[in-house]
Amino acid sequence: GTITASGDCHWNLVSGDMMRPLNVLELRRAMGFPDDYVLPESKSAATQLLGDAVSPVCGEAVIRAALEAA
Repeated sequence: GTITASGDCHWNLVSGDMMRPLNVLELRRAMGFPDDYVLPESKSAATQLLGDAVSPVCGEAVIRAALEAA
């Protein structure tokens, strides 16, 4: 399988002939957020926030690099 973005900017899991959108839990895990990370109950709001987020791993790397450069 693979993950692809459709024309309407939704992430989909592709497996053979089947394609389905990723759910909020899958998106949260793909971004590296813990399962208990609090998001809005609205699927669209949670998906938008995750789409606009910086993953915790990348955020930590940027902050560490900035602190080391200072």
